[in-house]
Amino acid sequence: MLTASRHNRTVITARGLGKQYQLGGRDNYRALRDVLTDSTRKLFSRSADQHDVKDNIWALREVSFDIRQGEIVGVIGHNGAGKSTLLRILSRITHPTTGEFSFRGRIGSLLEVGTGFHPELTGGENIYLSGAILGMSRDEIRARFDEIVAFAEIEPFVDTPVKRFSTGMYMRLAFAVAAHLDTDILLVDEVLAVGDARFQQRCIGALENAAFEHGRTVLLVSHNMATIEKLCGRALLIDHGRLAVDGSPTEALEAYLADVPTASKPGEWIDLGDARRSGSGEARFIALRYSAGSVEQQRRVQPGASIAIDLRINTKQAMTVNHLAVSITDRRSTKLIHADVAQSGDFIRLDEGNNVFRVSLPSLALNPGRYALELRLARRRNSVVDALEPAIEFDVFSPDGADAVDPTEHGYLWTAATFDRIT
Repeated sequence: MLTASRHNRTVITARGLGKQYQLGGRDNYRALRDVLTDSTRKLFSRSADQHDVKDNIWALREVSFDIRQGEIVGVIGHNGAGKSTLLRILSRITHPTTGEFSFRGRIGSLLEVGTGFHPELTGGENIYLSGAILGMSRDEIRARFDEIVAFAEIEPFVDTPVKRFSTGMYMRLAFAVAAHLDTDILLVDEVLAVGDARFQQRCIGALENAAFEHGRTVLLVSHNMATIEKLCGRALLIDHGRLAVDGSPTEALEAYLADVPTASKPGEWIDLGDARRSGSGEARFIALRYSAGSVEQQRRVQPGASIAIDLRINTKQAMTVNHLAVSITDRRSTKLIHADVAQSGDFIRLDEGNNVFRVSLPSLALNPGRYALELRLARRRNSVVDALEPAIEFDVFSPDGADAVDPTEHGYLWTAATFDRIT
């Protein structure tokens, strides 16, 4: 784990930050399209005087902290905890309902793929646009232009409109712009997950360089706990909109893991109604059941066993999804096994009401230990219908009957091996 910054100057101060949303409500500003939409809605409402009942929800509440120059601070928490809301407030995309914050210097944010890009402009033109938004001069941008293009690996496409870029190209350019332009504070929200493993390692190196060589401050939202432990000297745990832990990554991680589901039992249907989830909610995972190959293994999952995972999905209306994915992770959310119907170029048709699907893994090549099961349902890669991270935890037991252990000391992957004397 990297040590904290040597700098002492506070660059971000937050006091009592809170953000309240009105379910079914609308933003304060009104455009012509809003007036037309409201007028149309009134024509079909049961009563012109009848108002929708709206509920308020606090996405963030009473959050206070100070961040010093050069720190790399991880922000962790379950889906819907308020992590992204915090970064959106700090990047001034949305205003806090309560509290206040201040910062020193320029803020660059990478909150979702292509934030701030104009689809009709080329990759090169968007670099200049992003720099201009940050208040940089044309000469300052030109001095970093070649470095940005090289890092993003888009040299052949620099004059192509970004609307024709693949998601990976979009991601690489967006990160390269955010990391290499002249910012004092960099806000990064989970988007590193879009890139491949090689690009993710380059991004981590760029963030380290930005903080420790150039004294920039980084706030990183991630579900990858291994990245948080490796890269950050400090972590904030957000739980139900409140700041639960402000300390070392180890402290925050222990508190985070204490709130994940306890290990489940094979062969039994497990209700997912109370599981933490994200997505549009058009369809929902409502229960799952897993079982191993033999009757004996159904009670104790062992390395190398085949495993079947039954998923019960409820949908309000018939629909087609391109992604039905099951991932097995360690307790730090590092993906170890991933299976997705899209990998075979197929798709899933969901009928209205309840649907049951089985995902079969011919060999669970995991050493004894405790693991988590994540579920994901999506129309397209970035159009999530329902995601549970995690849905349940489960144990893999040693064939000798010993209890499940922490696999980090012995490695995660299991393979059958023989040991024979040859001399």
